[in-house]
Amino acid sequence: MRKLVAVLVIMLSLNAMAATLSEKLDLGARFGMGLMWTKTDAVPDIYPSNGGVYGTLSFDFAYGLTDHFYLHSGIGLDYRNYSVYTSVDCGEMVAPLDSETGEVLGEMCHADCGYDGYEMLQQYFIEIPIFAQWRIPGILFVEGGVVLDFMVAKTYDYYTTEFKEQALDHGRNYGVSLAAAVGHVFDFGLFVDLRASYQLTDLVDADKVRYKYGYGWGSVDVDGNVESYCKEASTAIGSYYKLLKIQLGIGYWF
Repeated sequence: MRKLVAVLVIMLSLNAMAATLSEKLDLGARFGMGLMWTKTDAVPDIYPSNGGVYGTLSFDFAYGLTDHFYLHSGIGLDYRNYSVYTSVDCGEMVAPLDSETGEVLGEMCHADCGYDGYEMLQQYFIEIPIFAQWRIPGILFVEGGVVLDFMVAKTYDYYTTEFKEQALDHGRNYGVSLAAAVGHVFDFGLFVDLRASYQLTDLVDADKVRYKYGYGWGSVDVDGNVESYCKEASTAIGSYYKLLKIQLGIGYWF
């Protein structure tokens, strides 16, 4: 009999605890669209444009520690698109050098390097926000914290492929950003917010990526002999590569 009573007490306690947790736990979904800007001293720029559009679809949860203070997190898919329309006509005459001797191989016409279209980089990230949220019911909420993102896929189409594609191979597959938002929750569960974030980690290992190039020269001595030289050099692309994002979102707490 005592065992039965103990089991009933435990079950009732767990049921009451579950009900309490359910009252404090919000589950929802959010969709946002916004603009982003790269912040860098890199020359030349690795990305096709210094910004673009992005969108986020996420499933969120918020747990209330008090009536006003909540912990807000979730998991989402973040899509980023950097693109710019480019029209290039080139058919200049060049005089390539032999990589070993430095001798001029003869003039060649680069007539196949014209391009007319969009340079585009598309990236897909798994995004995890970790926020502390303060709610003033019926008025607004404010929140802030960090956002973790992990790249799962990317596609790019450049006309200057060799340099930029090699540079993007050094791109980081993760990021950590500081973020803050302000918004409003309606009585029936719909909410809107404005979110801004600044990525603390570099988009690429900018201080490690280097642009390599070669050059050559020659001289003629008094006997008419030609001496040729060639050399390879490199230059750093940049020292930082950050990202600023601003997004307008809409969602619903079920």
